[in-house]
Amino acid sequence: MESMLLNLWTKFREWVSLKWSALTFYIVFSVLGVCILMLLLSFLKENYNKGKSIKWGRIVLIVLLGGIMALLAFARFTN
Repeated sequence: MESMLLNLWTKFREWVSLKWSALTFYIVFSVLGVCILMLLLSFLKENYNKGKSIKWGRIVLIVLLGGIMALLAFARFTN
């Protein structure tokens, strides 16, 4: 199982770092960043001084997209 996961990570890292051009990486990274900022802005607009319950789905989506961005950056820039 461990060997299979390490092999999957190695293939993913090679795919992101070698098969994607720099432009492709930065476009995908920027789109994810803009999505996170838009979700964060809409979350803050809805919940600032309204007294409503927090929309946990948006927070989970923000954290998930941030994790994907971190994973892509780690795969791209590690040796």
